[in-house]
Amino acid sequence: MRGVSFEVNGREFTLAFSTNAMVAYEKSRGEGVISAFQKMEGDAPSMLLIHGLFWSALTPKMTEDEAGDLIDEIGLSRAAHLLAEAARKAFEVSENPTEPTTKTRSKAG
Repeated sequence: MRGVSFEVNGREFTLAFSTNAMVAYEKSRGEGVISAFQKMEGDAPSMLLIHGLFWSALTPKMTEDEAGDLIDEIGLSRAAHLLAEAARKAFEVSENPTEPTTKTRSKAG
């Protein structure tokens, strides 16, 4: 899983926008994650946006309130920086992408 790890009080956490994390965000907020990422790049993203993205991408999983407490612990600026890095990593193209193998059937003629 592509993500960014960080430590708080001796505990390790990861923010990763896996498919499941992105779906969790969309289900909980009723907004597409791509739209949310675009808003994060704006001048003043809302706290609800930052909180929701952080919670959905966080491993180990926590309640939304616990995720908010963790943001308080590390600071809003660091949380936003970690989110941006995790979003970037989610859409990186691997240098050696594995292409699915497909078999084509030829029709006998």
